[in-house]
Formats: sequence, C-alpha cells, structure tokens
Amino acid sequence: MTNFEFYADEIKSRGFSFAVDKSNGELFCCKEEGSCSKCEFCPDKKGLIDKRAKFVCSKINIVRWLYQKHKIKMNALEYGLLEYMLSEGYEWVSRDDDFTITFFTLKPIDKDGTWHSPDKGFDEPLNCVPLCEKLFEFLREDELFNIEELLKTAEVFNGD
Repeated sequence: MTNFEFYADEIKSRGFSFAVDKSNGELFCCKEEGSCSKCEFCPDKKGLIDKRAKFVCSKINIVRWLYQKHKIKMNALEYGLLEYMLSEGYEWVSRDDDFTITFFTLKPIDKDGTWHSPDKGFDEPLNCVPLCEKLFEFLREDELFNIEELLKTAEVFNGD
C-alpha cells in the first residue's frame, strides 16, 4: 500500500493541500503559519517568489512520497500480537465503527459498518476487548487489514 492509498481520503478532504511533518510523518494543513520549515516536501533553501523569499515545495518530492510504500508505525507489543494472531491462523484484522478490534481467519465482508464472516464460510472471529482498547490506533475505522501486509510494512518502535 502506498502513502497515497493509505491517506487518500485525508488528502482529498484537505483539497489536496497537505504537508508531511519531518519529525513524525503526520499530515497537516499546508497553509499553516510556519508549515514550510517543518514540511518534508520543502527544501532547506528558500527561493524568490514575487521578489520575496519564500519556501518552494518540491513537486518531485511530493510525487515520490505519494508512491512510496506506507510504513505503519506500531509498538513492539502490537507487532508481537499481530505475529501471534497470524501464527494462530488469523489473517485479517479490522476496527468496526464502534471501535471494536476483531481478528478473522477468513476474509470478512462489511455489513453496515461491521465486519462479518463471509456468507458461505465458517469463521469464529475473535474480538479483542478490552486488551486492544489502547492498542492498534493505526487501524482506521471501517477498514479491513491483512495482517501479513501490516507486518511487512511495520515500523516498530519501543514505547507505549
């Protein structure tokens, strides 16, 4: 999954006017005061625009970032739990619109904001409550994620 695929809705909702914070990789509004100095797309030097010194975004850096493989940031506990669930045969994970984290062995289908076992398949989904209440914040509501893909794109950090 590319950065554009991962952030598509957020980028569109900002009218394609977005920036990426150098320090934490999070998206923010491009028009904020002082945003250029903390943006990943702005070079360290200024260019002259209308006879005034202003930062100039690098269009090639934006395109490169959009096509770059997205790294999911997760802590070591989250990574370990995903590895364990995969080893137990669970291949899919979702966050429902009620914020419940659920693991599935078969690819589930979405029914009105909640993920369910496929119609012609038998699956015993595992709800991760309350253990997962404070975990997996990177899982967005109403989206389904393949656990193997999450592990491949993970950027693991120590901490909370």
